[in-house]
Amino acid sequence: MKQLKQIQQELDALRKQGKDAVFTEQRKIEKRILFLEMCRLYLETKPREEFIRKSIESLDYIIATLENRFDQWASHRTGGNAELRREYNSLCEIPKFKQQRKTLKFLLD
Repeated sequence: MKQLKQIQQELDALRKQGKDAVFTEQRKIEKRILFLEMCRLYLETKPREEFIRKSIESLDYIIATLENRFDQWASHRTGGNAELRREYNSLCEIPKFKQQRKTLKFLLD
C-alpha cells in the first residue's frame, strides 16, 4: 500500500519538474499533481488496507451492475449505440466510479 510520504515525495518532484517543462508536459504534470493531491488527502484519513479492498470490490459490483443494465435502458431509447452509451454513462456517473476504483487500486500498489 502506498504511504503518505511516497505520495508527498512524488508531488515535490513533479512540482520541481513542472517549472522547467514545456506547455504540453506541464498539462500532464498538472493532471498528475491533481491526482496525487487527491490520493494524499485520502491517505491522510489513514484508511485500512482491508477497507480499501472492500471499497474496490464494492465499486466493481456497482460498475458491473450499471453496465449490465445498459441494454434494458437503451431498448426504450433511439439513437446510435455510442451516443446512447455516452448518455447512460453520464447519467449513471460510471466514469466517476471508474476513477474512484483507479485511485484506490493505485493506493494499494
